[in-house]
Amino acid sequence: MNRIYVTLRIILFLILSALGLYISEAALNYLSIYFKNEYLFNVIHSLISVLIVLLNVRIFVKGNLLEFINLDIKKIDYKKLINILLFTFIVNILITIVLLGIKKYYVYNYIWDKLYIEDMVAVILTGLIISLSFAFIEEIILRGFILNTLPFKKKTSVLIVALVYVVFNVLSRGFNLIFMLNLFLYSMFLNLIYIKYNNLIYTLAANFIWFFTSNFIFSLSFEPDKLDFLSVINLIYGNYDIISGGEYGIFGSIIFLIVMSLADIYVLKWMGVFNRRTLKG
Repeated sequence: MNRIYVTLRIILFLILSALGLYISEAALNYLSIYFKNEYLFNVIHSLISVLIVLLNVRIFVKGNLLEFINLDIKKIDYKKLINILLFTFIVNILITIVLLGIKKYYVYNYIWDKLYIEDMVAVILTGLIISLSFAFIEEIILRGFILNTLPFKKKTSVLIVALVYVVFNVLSRGFNLIFMLNLFLYSMFLNLIYIKYNNLIYTLAANFIWFFTSNFIFSLSFEPDKLDFLSVINLIYGNYDIISGGEYGIFGSIIFLIVMSLADIYVLKWMGVFNRRTLKG
């Protein structure tokens, strides 16, 4: 009975979060005609989205909010944090470089081809805020709330959260097997890091740097001129195949599948899972 109650509670949380984000987006789009500065509009949009998710969590969590979602900036191991940031950044950069090297991606243009220096700074600062907001929303919903609320053993909960992440993305971007497998492996990687350190700050940082690198250092499109945001390097892809990933980007590539599979195995081994010492709860 308790599991049914908790499951319904999570479903209600997701519905209210989606509804709140939808209403805020609709309202801001209506008011967008009054914003002359597009960068400011996007920053406000991102911050309001974060606020809505936090307020929604507050409805369901009566105690200390930061304690419930395990976000503790006082207990940060900066060496481990930097290692996670570097790993996430390097994996993204290296896979992109490989795909450029084998002619699956091509450089379309650079940010300095279109913008002056002051506009470049604005784009990058906007990208940092949007990326941090995106990571914050995703981490609070998936690991901060759902993973901490699920009334199952840890090994079951991390699988459920990974599947929820896959479903969210498939609903918004469509069905593709490699894309789904990569989403699952990436989410599992973040889930395991969260379980290992018991602090949302590490997965928040990893998600932030991944989103920023994928959208504001590199951006990938079949029609780069139609992108909402400029990145430092705008890339274009040819026809879809399992190596390039096509419109799914790195998440649609079998190269990412191999790399993330190895990363997950390494983290599991590092956590001692193969020795049956962890993830029992």
